[in-house]
Amino acid sequence: MLRHRKALAVVAGVGLAATLATASAAYATLPGGTKVTGTLKTGTKLVFKGDIDSVPITVDCTSFSASAVMPKTASYSIDLSAPPTIKGCTDSTGGVDTIKTNQTNGKWTLSVTKTTPYKLTLGIPKAGATFTSSVVSGCTVTAAPTGTVDLTGSYNGTNTDTVSGAKIATKGTGCTSTTATATTTVVFAPSPGKPPF
Repeated sequence: MLRHRKALAVVAGVGLAATLATASAAYATLPGGTKVTGTLKTGTKLVFKGDIDSVPITVDCTSFSASAVMPKTASYSIDLSAPPTIKGCTDSTGGVDTIKTNQTNGKWTLSVTKTTPYKLTLGIPKAGATFTSSVVSGCTVTAAPTGTVDLTGSYNGTNTDTVSGAKIATKGTGCTSTTATATTTVVFAPSPGKPPF
């Protein structure tokens, strides 16, 4: 009888361990409080394509960095710790460009879908970024001028987000601009794994 009880206890223990392992797999692979940083995939750039005064312009940026702290409770949406930084930008007109980000009208956010194929979305708050070029005097282009803009890419379920031609509403001051697109590949470290985060 004692052996029987021990055997049942072992079986129950194995079953509980399997249940806990399965439940844990459904949640973030990183503990709450872990800082995760997203940067450009090695050898790639962040590319914007738009228009200023009806003239097409392509902007290449060599540096992008954004970070967030993993929540204590697994979630499909989190706020970035601060607006992203975008540097090393030049454009097809020969200009050196400055992109400034802010959170005056709200936080930058990151959200992910619950099922595959996973989609990862960077939410730009209203007027959350501005662009100026050294060769277009007096022109400032504002991204998301009237409200939040979502940049959605494909997330591989491990650590990489690939964005291709995501649209950004824009507005020019001292010039005209109506829309732009963004293309980039961002790698997160440490790897957040499958959602939720």
